[in-house]
Amino acid sequence: MATPRLMIVFTLATAGVVLIVAALATESWWLLPVALLAHAAATAVTVVAIKRTAAQKEKPDPVTEARLEEEHKESSGHGESGRGDGGEPRTVI
Repeated sequence: MATPRLMIVFTLATAGVVLIVAALATESWWLLPVALLAHAAATAVTVVAIKRTAAQKEKPDPVTEARLEEEHKESSGHGESGRGDGGEPRTVI
């Protein structure tokens, strides 16, 4: 889930809870269970969205990925890379 989607989830969850609280302000006590369920649902949706976002792994952009692949081919083709770092692949952040 991308960051804009996460922001949409936060906004909708907040709007839903605010609307239920506004409904409670009308002193209709039968809306209390509805408000609690809406709050629980909004919390669950938000937590699931956060977990999905946190579970996504970052991928390098295609240009960086191609460069790393090319460096790996060069280092494995000549035995030692000649870079002086033991031929270990580098990680680009």
